[in-house]
Amino acid sequence: MKVPPLFSSIIAGDLIHNPPVISLIIANIITIVLAITENWDLATVMFIYWAQSVIIGIFTVVSLLGADTAILAAEMEKPVRERGGMETVTPRFVWLY
Repeated sequence: MKVPPLFSSIIAGDLIHNPPVISLIIANIITIVLAITENWDLATVMFIYWAQSVIIGIFTVVSLLGADTAILAAEMEKPVRERGGMETVTPRFVWLY
């Protein structure tokens, strides 16, 4: 399944071959369904999403620690405009968080 153009700059590749995105979508659907059917209060739902954010953060830190620093160093030598510039990075960050 091809990613819609609106999300192509955020989600690389297609959704079928992107297990982290698929698992996140499934986890969110399960949480929403359980919250509605089990009549969870707001604190319970917020705790679930907070715990999900912590788990995502842990996996992100692990992947960053294992990142190829040679590629990063080569990328950092380029001028800011060639790396995407603040015009694209900042709005994407604000939209995501």
